[in-house]
Amino acid sequence: MLLASVSSAFLIFLLRVVHGLYVAFLVAAPGLIWRGIATKNRYLTHPWLCALHLACLIFVCLQSLFEWHCPLSLLESHLAGTTGNSRFLAVLWSLRTLPAVLWAIMATAIAVNLFTLHAVLGVTRGRG
Repeated sequence: MLLASVSSAFLIFLLRVVHGLYVAFLVAAPGLIWRGIATKNRYLTHPWLCALHLACLIFVCLQSLFEWHCPLSLLESHLAGTTGNSRFLAVLWSLRTLPAVLWAIMATAIAVNLFTLHAVLGVTRGRG
């Protein structure tokens, strides 16, 4: 029994680390990509980095707009033996009162990332 609770607590910890890294990637990647464009760093301007960031962003936007539960939060809740999704759901419900603002924020974020992808592709094509 003790081993099960320790392994469950460790898995919850790992899920929180993975979740935190996912959020950090969503937040930090655009700045790193633009820094790579400015410094002509080929690793930070790799098209796959920008495409992966865009795919993750679209997933989060769809998840928020269609009220899908976060798979990582659901797994964490299951392992912890609790119900509910996450604290982020409360923020989502508060944003549901302003759907036009939510759509505008997400559309802007996607547009900025598409522009970034276009800029990255222009930089990488120019390298020859």
